[in-house]
Amino acid sequence: MRELREHLLNNKDVDVLFIHVIDEPAFGGMNHVYEIASSNSVFADTIDMVRFQYGPVKEQGVNGISDVALLAVLIDRLRSFQASPFACEENGQTLMHLEEAMNWQNFRRQNRIDQGVQGTSKVHEWIPPTDEPTENELDGSKTLELSDQMRTIPIDDGMRKEFKDPESAMKEAGAEETAQILRDTGVKPIKDF
Repeated sequence: MRELREHLLNNKDVDVLFIHVIDEPAFGGMNHVYEIASSNSVFADTIDMVRFQYGPVKEQGVNGISDVALLAVLIDRLRSFQASPFACEENGQTLMHLEEAMNWQNFRRQNRIDQGVQGTSKVHEWIPPTDEPTENELDGSKTLELSDQMRTIPIDDGMRKEFKDPESAMKEAGAEETAQILRDTGVKPIKDF
């Protein structure tokens, strides 16, 4: 068993939860069982257990949660915070990066589906996303397609200036306006500001 400490501020918070990795690395070199506890005693003050999928679904059946399911829970929770009086820049940044992580996981899953290896223990080939502007077949407007699975970003004449140079747009916009722009368009900034 080992303890995770990344969630601790300066590694020494006093009012925290303890996270214990219960199992040894197994399938794929990953751990699959985590205990969340109110004390550092394993199984003494357990609040909850997190059990991840052990092995591919097609080979092992569904037996735990997936990384994307946990990401979806965190995204939903932070979206709720951001829609409340508790909205803040830090949660907005966290939400944006979790959504980016979800996009990459969905891109990975689509690559695996396209290659016929999703749900198996076979390795897939990396196929990078495209980032060339294309014409939208439905209305003729230009979009930037990061991939078929990822969001498309409108770049019509009214928004082109704002999003061609996201650094300037983000600096000029206030935190709430920036968060709204990101939520409305799915635009990910090139770097943190």
